[in-house]
Amino acid sequence: MKRIESTIVADEVYRRIRMLIIEGKIPEGTRIDRKILADDLGVSLTPVNEATARLLGERFLERRSGTGRESEGLFVPERPTAELVHVFAVRAGIEGIAARLCVERAIAGEHLDQFVMLCSSFSEYRDRDLSLPFSAEERDIYLDADKNFHEMLIDYAYNPILSDLDSNLGCIHRSYIKGLIRLPEETLPEHREIIAAFVARDPELAQRLVIAHHLHSRDVLKASLEANSSKLI
Repeated sequence: MKRIESTIVADEVYRRIRMLIIEGKIPEGTRIDRKILADDLGVSLTPVNEATARLLGERFLERRSGTGRESEGLFVPERPTAELVHVFAVRAGIEGIAARLCVERAIAGEHLDQFVMLCSSFSEYRDRDLSLPFSAEERDIYLDADKNFHEMLIDYAYNPILSDLDSNLGCIHRSYIKGLIRLPEETLPEHREIIAAFVARDPELAQRLVIAHHLHSRDVLKASLEANSSKLI
């Protein structure tokens, strides 16, 4: 009789592979060998197959047909900058309403311990001198703090439809595949303003600031695309 794989194991394998893609440790264009992944993660093929099926549905992977083994199968898609422009526009909508819901839940007194954790995001940078540039190592650490904040935003909003949208589209995670779009020196003040709106229990302001935050990143990407296009003319 076949061994039944634990759901916890399958979820962890999914999370690990997804993070390897997001962090660039499985680069864009890489063909996925599920047996090698299973061996590297120390699990059977069953949870790896489940994980890759989920990642295929979330567009972290794509299926290609080719003439040979190396040109067909599952691959990490190559994400053009143009796609990220659309991703950040969608994030603005999803996370904007999520921010409003977070504040509304806080006003209602729901799970305030989680809200306090959300409002404590970036506290390690409270005394940071933003006139000094972040080092490459500091940017990597900030990237993790940025991801955690936006994930907590969705989680605390506690809206299953929003959670499904984010999970199925993979918007938050897909937007980090190329790393930070803007420098921490620029986005940290915006994060501080958003958190201040949370603390002030102002749902409208929180929503507006989160939308502006993501649309600013979208506009930076658009400007980059236009600059590259003009160089080709």
